[in-house]
Amino acid sequence: MGSFRDRIYEEDPADREVRNIYDAIDERMEDWKEIDSLIEEAAVDPEFWQEDIAAILEDVGISSEIEVPMFPKEQLERIEKFYGPKSGDYNDDGMYEEIDPIPTYYAGEESREKELYKLGYAIGLTDNIGKYYKLLPLIEFSRGYWLSKFENAINEDSDEKILQVSREIKIVDPKKAEKELTKIVNKCFTDAVDIDKSTLDDQNKYLR
Repeated sequence: MGSFRDRIYEEDPADREVRNIYDAIDERMEDWKEIDSLIEEAAVDPEFWQEDIAAILEDVGISSEIEVPMFPKEQLERIEKFYGPKSGDYNDDGMYEEIDPIPTYYAGEESREKELYKLGYAIGLTDNIGKYYKLLPLIEFSRGYWLSKFENAINEDSDEKILQVSREIKIVDPKKAEKELTKIVNKCFTDAVDIDKSTLDDQNKYLR
């Protein structure tokens, strides 16, 4: 499978890239079976999960009102199984501490949806989602998180990291994974074209 950068300007790049990614998953990632096993019983409670979300959002200055139905327990179990064990560690005193990869982050004054997206994007730039995995059921946060991780994978020409992003998307929402991945690829491709066009326009204005 060639690098994403080599394929980005082919005809219909977004649809082709999504197909390539899912073909590669079928061929090379046996651990997809693990995702199905993540629905096994886990120690989660949807009400407590919402309380955790509210606490995290309050810490970063975002409205903590959750204007969605209670999150499905099956979804929370998958997320907890995959991210929970990596969300914290024991310090030198033997005390468990949650990982906060952006401890000084504080939201701006845009809408709640935009601030969630920006927070997710900022988290995606780090190596560990830490305690913020609790926010993954919030789609605005998830889309920002996935986009920045995907952009990093493109910048590094890493097909393996692209596959990892697609895997994380499927953990959060298996039914909508391909649709969400297509949105991300489309956005990355559109942004790349806009940047190239802007650069070309800047160059051309000096040749007129």
